[in-house]
Amino acid sequence: MDRYNIGGTSYSTAMNDKTNQYNILIRKAEITNRDNDGKPTKEEGNFYREAMQVCSEIINMNLAQRAVVNLWTGRKKLCEAEVERIVRALLPPPAPKAEKEPEAPKENRSYNGKAPDNKPAVKDSSGYTVTSSGFKTKNACKEVPAEAIEKWYLDKPDHSIEDVIGMEDVKRKLMDEAGSLGWDETDEALGISPVKCFLFYGPPGTGKTYIIEAFTQTMMEKGFKYICLFGGQIKQGLVGAAEKTIQAAIQEAIDNEPCVIFIDEFDNVCVNRNKPNIQSHESSLTTAFLTAFNTLLSSHKRVIFMGATNYPNDVDEAMLDRLIMMPIPLPDEDNRKNYFEQAFKMMKLEDGLSFEEMADRTDNYSYRDLRRVTDPVKQAAKSVSIRKVKAAMPDAGQKEIDAAAAKIIKDGEIVLTRQMLEDSMRDNPPSSKAGVRAALEAFESKLRNLG
Repeated sequence: MDRYNIGGTSYSTAMNDKTNQYNILIRKAEITNRDNDGKPTKEEGNFYREAMQVCSEIINMNLAQRAVVNLWTGRKKLCEAEVERIVRALLPPPAPKAEKEPEAPKENRSYNGKAPDNKPAVKDSSGYTVTSSGFKTKNACKEVPAEAIEKWYLDKPDHSIEDVIGMEDVKRKLMDEAGSLGWDETDEALGISPVKCFLFYGPPGTGKTYIIEAFTQTMMEKGFKYICLFGGQIKQGLVGAAEKTIQAAIQEAIDNEPCVIFIDEFDNVCVNRNKPNIQSHESSLTTAFLTAFNTLLSSHKRVIFMGATNYPNDVDEAMLDRLIMMPIPLPDEDNRKNYFEQAFKMMKLEDGLSFEEMADRTDNYSYRDLRRVTDPVKQAAKSVSIRKVKAAMPDAGQKEIDAAAAKIIKDGEIVLTRQMLEDSMRDNPPSSKAGVRAALEAFESKLRNLG
């Protein structure tokens, strides 16, 4: 099945349908919770389970798009935390023990050294809430359980700054900031705050999340922790819960310095209060965020705050002068050429076809648009290599064919033809960017006026 023509439906239509389905399920869960006065119910849990399934379907549709996978993996984890919370609340109380029942052996009290998954989080004598896995936090509350906070912490990303194509100015600025950390006494003597704050903005698909994750890998190698939240998910929370989430997240980063905290879809949590028809809960969330952010700035802790948005005009103006602006434009011709060289490095080019031509023909393409061109070409190359092996080894099993096909590719025996490229470009045109570009130009003008 063509990943971008799903059952006769275009990729963009399928993604819109799935995203709407997810949003509806989350809203139904929240309404169910409200109607039951906050008491967990099986119905609420079922809505979150269905939302998890939708997340999985979206992830499977976007396996080649790392930023999209990370976004929906985070949303799936948040749904899992809600399901776990509801399941624990609905579990029947344990049966009373017999008066003289012998104590269970120590080795049977836990699994692999961890408390059973259905054990509820508890507060210890130091005021920490401790989950069944041993995670500890002082920032849990009714609206933001410890299990949800635990899910904010992500593992080290698997790509580095060296893997980022282009963006040389951005990479230089980020690495300069990384190099400036660790001089605590000198910074204190000069009154330099260790808190660093960035806003990455630009058209969708330009690699904002990718470079943030790459920089985060560098910082985690220096001992930083990594907290990641999604603005759209926060905003969808019940009134009051979103504010609590923001407060808990900022304080969690402060409490666990050195720490990188990344909020994707940042325009959802710091909504421009000058926006027409802004809702009262949006204004309240912005105020709560600014209050929490001021706490971060005054903490003088080693925290790196990173926000990303496709819609910087929708970010509150009071926030803009608190952030280092990081514009991430569409890739230029040189970067598009580098992208194609990396994508097709295992393939020979048909006579007359060049990477320069590919770059020239993909003006106005984002990295996501480029992936939509290169992925089907790679699939076509895979099919060619497998057919070649099957023709030569008709009695071979799948593993043997797989190994032989991989060798053919690694040996550079697959030729990328102009027809393969033409077919993919025809079926996967770039997304429209006229509106995005106009909005970004207006934002850049606003920044100049604010300056």
